[in-house]
Amino acid sequence: WLLATPTTLKLLVQAGWQPAPNTTVVSGGEALSAALAERLLAKGCAVFNGYGVTEAAACSVLERVERTPEGDALGSVCIGRPTENVRAWIVNVDNEPVFPGNSGELVLTGAGVGLGYVNNPRRPKRGLSVCRGHQTRSRTGQGTGPCIARTAGWCGRAA
Repeated sequence: WLLATPTTLKLLVQAGWQPAPNTTVVSGGEALSAALAERLLAKGCAVFNGYGVTEAAACSVLERVERTPEGDALGSVCIGRPTENVRAWIVNVDNEPVFPGNSGELVLTGAGVGLGYVNNPRRPKRGLSVCRGHQTRSRTGQGTGPCIARTAGWCGRAA
């Protein structure tokens, strides 16, 4: 398996990289384009898109990238579903969960969300707050596309 940013994966593909059969690729750290995911799938890789913020564990949400059942090319790449011990919500500007089909900001909670910054008490805890159950919550600042079937697409930084 290989864990890398989309920039690194793109460079590998451009350099003629030939993965071993059934290589699992986990992309994270940047938005994974549908075009790059398609190129990795064409090389026989199992492709996963992972997302996590600095204040949370890497790949707090994860989704396997697959073609449609008809084998059609990808239209977009979803951010994914929460991994174990992580909860994810898409909220509106009033911090209320949105209904499927609506856009909002991704919020993460759970054991993988940090309580602050080690040896750096002056660093602002922007986006960190405590919510129900005394869990730290990270407002990611990431806007999401429509929430459908518990997955979401990335649509940029929230204002």
